[in-house]
Amino acid sequence: MIDLHSHFLPEIDDGSGSVEESLNMLTESKRQGVKACVATPHCTLHRPDDLERFLLNRGNAFERIKAAAGDSDIPEIFLGGEVYLDNNILKNYDGIERLCFSGTDYILVELPRRRLDKRITELIFNLTVKGMSPILAHVERADSDELDEIGIWDLDIIFQVNAESFLNFSSRRRLKKIFAGGGKFVVSSDMHNTDTRPPCMLEARNISKNKFPRMTDEIFYINAANILKTASL
Repeated sequence: MIDLHSHFLPEIDDGSGSVEESLNMLTESKRQGVKACVATPHCTLHRPDDLERFLLNRGNAFERIKAAAGDSDIPEIFLGGEVYLDNNILKNYDGIERLCFSGTDYILVELPRRRLDKRITELIFNLTVKGMSPILAHVERADSDELDEIGIWDLDIIFQVNAESFLNFSSRRRLKKIFAGGGKFVVSSDMHNTDTRPPCMLEARNISKNKFPRMTDEIFYINAANILKTASL
């Protein structure tokens, strides 16, 4: 499996609170069968220097992980961000492409916590015009009627769903409806800690094999491997 959405970098957002917890999260992910994990700390851009500050903090947190990991058996790490789309980031900030996953043109974006309108669809579409490939984070959380109204499903993008959504009946019903509409999906952990929001990719995949057998390999591995542009994982 490959995990494209996670918050294991220490003390950078509401994810891991320490290097020790970060390594525990990564070790557990590897035990579950995750071969690669993209660090996607929350990235909210409001002030002129927010982008540079984010990249600096992310780099520092990553160096702490590398220094502490040593020969630990953890997944291969890629860097990215979870970019909050509450303003026109293309207009207001230069260098947005630096938030794409390491070595790719894929960028993870998060819908704003307000009623959605077609400006969001336009903003995401404009990212593709600029040569980036958006991945929409935990799409199952959004209001389905609003997503339909603003034409999100018509965009040629990747839709990410959280592994925990496979774990209970009501959220699986939501996933079944979403998957039936078509589109390209990936499953990611969105893990934040080892307690309340731990990695659960293995449990989710096992449930998916029973509930969504025809697409399990695609959404847990194949699509993500293509995103990271590697067949070695």
